[in-house]
Amino acid sequence: MKFVIVSTKQSGGGPIVLYRLAKTLEELGYDASIFNIGKVSDNRFKFVLKQLNYWFNEWIRCSLIKLFPNSNRAKRHYQGYVYFPVKGCKRKIIPIVDDDTIVVYPEIVRGNPLHAKHVVRWLLYYNCFPGDTTWYSNTDLFIA
Repeated sequence: MKFVIVSTKQSGGGPIVLYRLAKTLEELGYDASIFNIGKVSDNRFKFVLKQLNYWFNEWIRCSLIKLFPNSNRAKRHYQGYVYFPVKGCKRKIIPIVDDDTIVVYPEIVRGNPLHAKHVVRWLLYYNCFPGDTTWYSNTDLFIA
């Protein structure tokens, strides 16, 4: 059994909790990885292209901040792009999701962009869309 935990960068409390969940699952012996999500699309090909574009832009931003640490941009954005309070998590650019994969989505992700069979919704804030069937599925497991 493997876990793919969908999150944004570790710039706030919610993503840090998701990274810590991945780290704890790894320490318990499970195959857990983080998938940093950019823009979501229903079309798989467009989704892959958007993710590659997202990772390329992140790589450029991090490289520029590391090359020019005293610039104004680095002072404003260093915390969000380079600071990792939870270290050692495996990160995937494009995860492979099969029938044995459990995908954990935070409340900010609409639908099931990775088309996983087993979905867990980790609601760190509250269920903003209790009656909207486009955000969540009836088979999703909710943890709050």
